Amino acid sequence: METGHLDKSEGVFSKFKSPQEELQYLRERVKAKEEELDIRKNSFESSRIARREVIKYEETPAKDILHETTIIPDYDATRIALALEPEEHDSQVDELLKIISERGIKNALTVVEKMGNAHLEDDLHRALIRYIEEGFPVKGKYVSKETWKALHMTLFEIQPEKKAGENNEKTLEAILSSMEQLYAGLLSIVDRNSSFTMEMAVSEGTEEVILYVAVPTAKKDLLEKHISGIFSNARIEEVRGDYNIFNDGGDHSGGVAYFTEHPVLPLKTYAEFEYDPMNVLLSAFSKLKKHGEGAALQIVVGDAGDRYNNHYKKILDRVRKGDSLKIAKSTPETALGDFAHDIKSSFFTSSSADKDKEVLVDTESEEILSQKISSTIVPVTIRVVASASDKKRAEDILEYITSTFRQFNNAKGNRISFNTMAGRKLKSLLHSFVFRLPDSKYTLPLNLAELTTVFHLTAEGVASSRELKQSISKSVASPIRISGSGILLGVNKHGSSENEIRFSSEDRLRHFYSIGQTGTGKSVLMKNMIMQDIQNGEGVCYIDPHGSDVEDILSIIPDERKGDVIYFDPARVDLVLGLNMLEYDVTRPELKTLVVDEIYEIFRKLYEDTPEAFGPMFEQYYRNATMLVLEDPASGNTLVEISRVLSDSAFRKLKLSRCGNPLVVQFWEKIASEAGGEASLENIVPYITSKFDVFLANDIMRPIIAQETSAINFREAMDTKKIILINLSKGRLGDRNANLIGLIVVGKFLQAALSRSGTKEDLPPFYLYIDEFQNFTTPSIATIFSEARKYRLSLNVAHQFIGQLPKNIKESVFGNVGTKCAFRVGTEDAEVLEKTFGPVFTASDLENIQNYHAFISLLVDGTPAPPFDIHTKPFEKGDSTRAKEIIELSYRTYGRPREEVEGEIRRKFQGVYDRV
Repeated sequence: METGHLDKSEGVFSKFKSPQEELQYLRERVKAKEEELDIRKNSFESSRIARREVIKYEETPAKDILHETTIIPDYDATRIALALEPEEHDSQVDELLKIISERGIKNALTVVEKMGNAHLEDDLHRALIRYIEEGFPVKGKYVSKETWKALHMTLFEIQPEKKAGENNEKTLEAILSSMEQLYAGLLSIVDRNSSFTMEMAVSEGTEEVILYVAVPTAKKDLLEKHISGIFSNARIEEVRGDYNIFNDGGDHSGGVAYFTEHPVLPLKTYAEFEYDPMNVLLSAFSKLKKHGEGAALQIVVGDAGDRYNNHYKKILDRVRKGDSLKIAKSTPETALGDFAHDIKSSFFTSSSADKDKEVLVDTESEEILSQKISSTIVPVTIRVVASASDKKRAEDILEYITSTFRQFNNAKGNRISFNTMAGRKLKSLLHSFVFRLPDSKYTLPLNLAELTTVFHLTAEGVASSRELKQSISKSVASPIRISGSGILLGVNKHGSSENEIRFSSEDRLRHFYSIGQTGTGKSVLMKNMIMQDIQNGEGVCYIDPHGSDVEDILSIIPDERKGDVIYFDPARVDLVLGLNMLEYDVTRPELKTLVVDEIYEIFRKLYEDTPEAFGPMFEQYYRNATMLVLEDPASGNTLVEISRVLSDSAFRKLKLSRCGNPLVVQFWEKIASEAGGEASLENIVPYITSKFDVFLANDIMRPIIAQETSAINFREAMDTKKIILINLSKGRLGDRNANLIGLIVVGKFLQAALSRSGTKEDLPPFYLYIDEFQNFTTPSIATIFSEARKYRLSLNVAHQFIGQLPKNIKESVFGNVGTKCAFRVGTEDAEVLEKTFGPVFTASDLENIQNYHAFISLLVDGTPAPPFDIHTKPFEKGDSTRAKEIIELSYRTYGRPREEVEGEIRRKFQGVYDRV
C-alpha cells in the first residue's frame, strides 16, 4: 500500500485514512533508516531515529498527510485538549471558544451575559479555566481584575474519609478543631487581593452532595499539602472543568447572607453543639430531585490581616473601661475615628467625682466579645443558589437550605439571615457565583471557629449525612522511582498530580496477579494490557472464559498483525482446530513423563468434586495406559488411544508389540492380565474410561482432542510472537468442556516454556493472560510462577476471590508473583490481602475501593515498591466487522473442516489393525 510521504520532493501518495496506516508508515520509515545506516542491533540509535521521525511527522500540517475525512476540526481538537465533560450546550460553548480565540475573552463574556443563561455561563466558565490552563493563545484579556483572578483558580473535589462511628472515640469539638487549623493554614495561600472558596453542591442530574475547594492556581500545591497534612485520609482530586447546578430552561433563585446584629457579636460555634451542624445543612440538599434540580452553598473567604481583630479589640477595651456594649459598638475602626470619638466623649464627661467612681464592667458582654476575637477573623461572602423547573420550586429549595443557618443563632450574640435576590440583583449574584467573586457589600467578618462551624470537612469517625460524597478508600501517591517505560497500567491520581504507571518488560517476567469481585475492572485492565502488547508487536495468548473479551480485542488488531492471529473457538461446528493432549516433541523423550503427569492432574482438576475416584489403582492403570500409547505415536497418540488400550485387547497387543519400555510391558503382560477381584482389568477399565468418554463422545470435543496433530505449535507461536485468542464461552461450551480446553492450553505452554531450556539465543518474551485462572490451573502452574522467568514466559492471571485457589497454588501466587493488583474484594480476602498492601491500605480500604480503581504492589527494577492506588483506563472497542474478518482469516489458516476430521477418526479405527 502506498502512503503519504513527508518529503514532497519524493512525491506525495495517498493520504492516511486510519491510525493503523499512520503507524505502519512510521514503522516503515524507522526500519528503512535502520537498514540504510545498518544499526538494527543498536537499540539506542533506533530510539533516536524513531524520535526524529515522530518530530518530523508532528511538524507536517495535517492537511498534507491526512485524508479530509480523518482530520479533526480545530474546535474539536480544542475541546479534546481541554478534556471537558460533555454538556448539553457544547455547540454553543464551541462558538464561544471561537469568539475567545478570534475576538477575546471579554467579548465572549459580554455575549454570554446578554444571553442571560446561567447554565451556559457556568459552562463557559469551566471551559475558560481549562482554556487558560492549557496555554491556548488568548486575545482581549481586558476583563475585570476580579474576573481574571477567578479564571486563574483551580477547583478541587474533596472527599472526607468515611469511617465507622464506633471506631472513633474523639469528640466533635476535638475533631473540628483540626478544621480550624486547616483554615488557618489556607489563609497562607491568599492575601488581601485574592480569596479561596469552600463549596457544597448537588449538580443537576446527580444525587450526592459534593464538597469543593477552589484556590488560586499558583497555590494549588499548598492546598494539597495542607489538607493532606491534617486530613491525611481525605481524597483530593482536581476537577477538570466545573460542576453545574443550573436547570437549562428552568428558573433560579439565590440569596446572600448578612448579620442581623453588629458583626462584633459572635455566632454559636461547634464547642456549643452536641451534634454535627453540617449534617443539618447536608440533609437540606436531600430534598432535591435528581433531574431538573440543583443547588449550591458557596463561601468565599478572603484575608483582611488583623483589621477585624484590631477593631473588635478596641470595642472590647471600651467595654472593659465601663462603656455599655451599645456605646462600645460605635467605636470607629480608624485612628482618626478614634480621635474624633475621644473628643466627642470628653464633652460629655462628668465631674472629677464621677471619674473617681468605680468602673462597672459588663462581664457578659466582655465574655461574648472575647469569644469573637479568640481567633483570626476573615471576610466571608456566603451565597446559596438553587435551580429548578419553575420559580416556586427554586425558591422552596433556597428556603430549605437557608433555614438551616438558624442553628447558628446565638441568643446573646448574632444570627445569620439571607437577602433573597430578584431581577438584576439575582443576575449579578449568579454571575458572582459562577466566577466565585467576593462581594464587599455582603461581607461577614467570621472568626475561624465560626467559619469551621458553618462549613467543615466531615471528619473520620463522626456520623455524617448519607447525602455527602465521601472517600471510602484512600489515595496514595506513587513512588518517584516508577519506570517510565513499558505498558500503561493506569494513572495514579493524588491531588492535582496525575502520573502514568508503567510496567517494564523485565519486571513483567516476574508475573502479574489481580483479584477483585465481578465488575470491578479486572478484565478491562487485562484487555488494555493485551491491546498494548499487540500494538507493540509482542506475542500474547488470552484465555477468555466469557468469550466477549476476545471479540473486543479482535476489533482493535492492527492491519499489520492480522496474519499473527490464531483464534480458537471450540464451539464452532464447521471448522475445527486440533488440540492433542498427548502430542510432544519426539526428539525430547523426557517430555513423556511431563505429558503423563499433566494429563493426570488435568482430570483430577476436572473431577475435583470426587477426589476418591483418583486413588492409587486408578493412577497405576492410567499411567501405564498412557505411557503405552506414547511409546508409539505412529499407531495413534490421542486421548482416544488411551481408552482403546484399556478396553480393546487387540489394539493393546499392537501397542505392546511396539513398546520399548520393559516396565510398561511387564505391567500389562504380568500384573494387569493376572490381577483378579476389584483390581482386575475388567473392573478397573470403566472407572478410567468413564472419565475420558464424556469428552470423546461429545460432538464438540471429539474433533478437537482426537486429532493427531495440534493446529497450534505453541513453541513456535511463542518464538514468532503470535496472537492466540481462545474463546471459552461457558454458555456455549459448558463448564467442563471449557475447563478442559483451558487446562490443555496452559499445559501446552508449560511444555513450550520448558523446551526453551538450554536455548542460547535471545528469545522474545511471551505474555500469557488467563482470566478466572483457578479453572485452568493444575499444580504445574506453580512451576511456571517460579521458573517461567528464565524461559521468558510472563503469566498474567486474574480471579475473584482467594477461596477459589487450592493451597499450593495460593502459596505459589503470593510467594512468587512480583506484582499484585487488588480491586474491591470481600471481607475475608481483605483481611488476607492486608498483609500484602498494609500498612498503607487497610482491610476496610480493600473492601470499599470503587470500580476501575485498584491498589497495586508493583515490582520496579526487580524490587517491590510501596503499595499505591491506580485508576485504570476504559477499553476502547474497535470495529466489530474487523473482528469477523480476522476470525475467518485465522480459521482458513489453521482450521479443518469437521467432516474431514471425523472421517479421519473413523478411518483410523478401521485401519489400525491392518498395521499389526
